[in-house]
Amino acid sequence: MSRIAVVCAYNPRNSGMYSVDLAARRFFSALGLEHELCVTQGRTRVAALRYRLVRSAEDLRGFGSVVYWGDFLNNPMWGAGDYAQREVSRYRANDPLEGFENWRALYLRAASSLPNSTRIFSFGGCFMGMDSALEGASVRGAMREFVQRASAVVVRDPLSFEALSRLDGSQSKVSLGFDCASLMAERSPSSFRGRYFAHSFNRSLGDEASRALVAAVERETGLSGIAVDWLFARWPKRVLHARFALNLSLMRHARFCLTDTYHFAINSMTQGTLPLCVVRDEPAVSSTLNEVKKMALLSMVGLDAALLRVPGETMQPASASDLTAAAQDTARIVARLGLNGGWRTGFDQRQADLRAQLRRCFA
Repeated sequence: MSRIAVVCAYNPRNSGMYSVDLAARRFFSALGLEHELCVTQGRTRVAALRYRLVRSAEDLRGFGSVVYWGDFLNNPMWGAGDYAQREVSRYRANDPLEGFENWRALYLRAASSLPNSTRIFSFGGCFMGMDSALEGASVRGAMREFVQRASAVVVRDPLSFEALSRLDGSQSKVSLGFDCASLMAERSPSSFRGRYFAHSFNRSLGDEASRALVAAVERETGLSGIAVDWLFARWPKRVLHARFALNLSLMRHARFCLTDTYHFAINSMTQGTLPLCVVRDEPAVSSTLNEVKKMALLSMVGLDAALLRVPGETMQPASASDLTAAAQDTARIVARLGLNGGWRTGFDQRQADLRAQLRRCFA
C-alpha cells in the first residue's frame, strides 16, 4: 500500500499533543502501514517523534493518502485563530487574513491540487465553534467541498458530528468516533495504587485556586496530591519522552486524577485511572481551549458524574466555599466509582469502536 502522510497539529511541546501523535505512530505501525508524520508549522522534532515540514499541497504529492490526525485541524476557527497568528509571527504572512488563506490551502483545498487517486481522511477532528467562521460563503463552500472530497471524516465528539451534518446536509461521509489519543495504549487498570492522587491544572483554574482545591481534596480524601507537569515546555529536550513516560506512570498508579485539562483527562483513562475534571462557566466556544470539549469527552464515556463544576469563568478567581464543595464532590465521586474499574466500560467501548472504524479505512 502507498505511503500515508499523517498531518499532525502544531505542538508547543505539550504532553497532550504529544500523546495524540504517539497514538498515530502506534496505530499505523501496528497495521504495518508505511507512514510519515507531518506538520505544517513549527517543530519537526518533539521528544521521540520526527516530522516532515509541509508548507504547500505540493509537498503532499507522492503520498497515496493524506490523514488529518486529531485536534481542530480542519476547523476554520483554529485556522483563523491560532494558525493564522503563527503564520504572521513565524512565517511572514502579511496579516491574519493571509495566514488564514494559507491554512485553507493546506487543510481544506489541498485535495484539489492532488491526484484524484489520493485519498483524504480526517480522523478524530473537533469542529466545535466553527459556525461564526462559516458565515463567509467561500469558507462554507470550501468546508463543504472538503467533506465531499474526503473518503471519510471521523469526528471525535457529538457536537462536531452535528456541526458537520448541518453543513453537509448528509451524513454519508461523516461518522462519530472518539479522540485519537485514546489509541495510544491499551492498559488495564493497575493492581497497585499509591496513597495519592495525580493532578494538573492550567486551563480553568489559576495557581491560587488550584492549590486551594488540591489542599481541600487532600483533607477530604486523606490522600496526598502529586503534581504532574503536563505542559513540558520547561523540560530539557533530551529527557522529554522519559519525563512523559514517568508522568503516565504517576497517573497509572494514582487513586484518581484531578485536572482541568482535556488531554490530561483522556490520558488518565488510557492509563486505567479515573479522571475528575473541573469545568467552569463559558459563554460560547471561541477557541480550542474551551470547557465544552471536556464535558463532551466525559459524557461520551458515561462519566458525567466526574465533572466538577466550579462557578465563575475560566481562570477567574473561585470562592473558598466553591472549592470546598468541589473537594467534597471529589471524595463522594471517588467513593462511589471506586477502584474496581467499572467506570472504564464506556471508554473501552469508544476506544475499540474508533480503532475498528479507522482500520476499515485501510483494510
